[in-house]
Order: sequence, then structure tokens, then C-alpha cells
Amino acid sequence: MHRSVPAGFFLLLAGIGPAAFAEEWNKTFTVSGRPELRVDTNDANVNVRAADVKQIEARVSTVGWRIGTSDVKVVDHQTGDRVELEVRIPRRHFEFNVGHRSVRIELVVPRETRSDIHT
Repeated sequence: MHRSVPAGFFLLLAGIGPAAFAEEWNKTFTVSGRPELRVDTNDANVNVRAADVKQIEARVSTVGWRIGTSDVKVVDHQTGDRVELEVRIPRRHFEFNVGHRSVRIELVVPRETRSDIHT
């Protein structure tokens, strides 16, 4: 017996596929004095919250993307009280995607932090 599957079923799967997973990257950087923070990303929402803390807490969360060398790439570097965070989303020539993809960077920093954020 042969059954046909509605085309909408495959579109539904295509839309759910990428958005069905989420990943997260976390790191805490110990700082003192007046820290410096530089964030550079080619396409992400960035949220910075100042608090009475002596560290920089960074969290990168994705929906529909994997975190790794072939998808969303996260590179961090710390020299003394200077913290640098780079988050890159790959550029693709063509992609059929009905689902939702997003990248969010959340930072909790000391109140005295000097920041330079590019998105």
C-alpha cells in the first residue's frame, strides 16, 4: 500500500530541524581594578549588566546553531584585566531555512568596566 505524505510535513520538519536544538558556552574571567572588555560579533544580540562583582561572566547561547569551528565560533582571550570576546556566525552563500536561528551574548561585568562592543 502506498501512502502520500503532504508537502507541508516536510516543510514543518525543515522549520523545526535547526530550531530544535540550542547550545550554550559559559566562561568567567577574574578581574580586579578597572577592567576592560571588548566584544566583537558579526550578528548577535548583546546584553550587558553591571553589578557589584569582581569578575566578568560571559554566556553565549544559540538557537538553531551549534557552537564550534564550523558554526558559531567563540574565541576568548584575557590579558590581565583586559578581556576580549569574539563571536562569529558563519557566512553561507545559500541556505534554505524556515526555522528561527539566533545568537545571544549575555555579560555581567563590574560597574567600573570600560567596554567596547561591536555588533
